[in-house]
Amino acid sequence: MQPKALDHFTIRPKNIEVTRDFYEKIVKLKVGYRPPFDFPGYWLYIGESPVVHLVGEGAPLNAYFSDHMDLDTKSVLGGGAVDHIAFLCPSEEFEPMKNFLEKDNIDHLHTLVPDLGLRQIFLKDPDGVRIELNYPAS
Repeated sequence: MQPKALDHFTIRPKNIEVTRDFYEKIVKLKVGYRPPFDFPGYWLYIGESPVVHLVGEGAPLNAYFSDHMDLDTKSVLGGGAVDHIAFLCPSEEFEPMKNFLEKDNIDHLHTLVPDLGLRQIFLKDPDGVRIELNYPAS
C-alpha cells in the first residue's frame, strides 16, 4: 500500500517549552488538541493537521528509541539521518519573516532557487533540527 500523505514528525526536545515556543513563534504553528497521554508533550498544527509532535520525558518511545540520546545528559542534537524539515509558506510572508529573524538576531540563511523564483529561509530549531521555509514566487 502506498502512503497518501506525510502525517507528522516527532521531536524529543531537550527543553520542550523552548522548542514549543520556536515552532509557535518562528514557524507559526498552533498548539492544539493532544490526547491525554501520561507524559508531557504538545501537538502543533497547520490548520486541522497536527504535523509536529513534541514528546517529553517519560514517554514509552524514549525507552524504545534509546539510541536517540543518553536521556540523562541529553547530549545529542540535530535530526540524525534526517537532513531537514520543509514547510510551504505564503509568498507574501517572506519579507516579514526575514525582517523578523533579522530584528531578533535569529541565525538563518535565505536563498533563491534558480529558475523557480522560490525563496527559502533555513534555520535550526532549539534542538538543532534544520527547518526550511519555502515561499513560492508571487
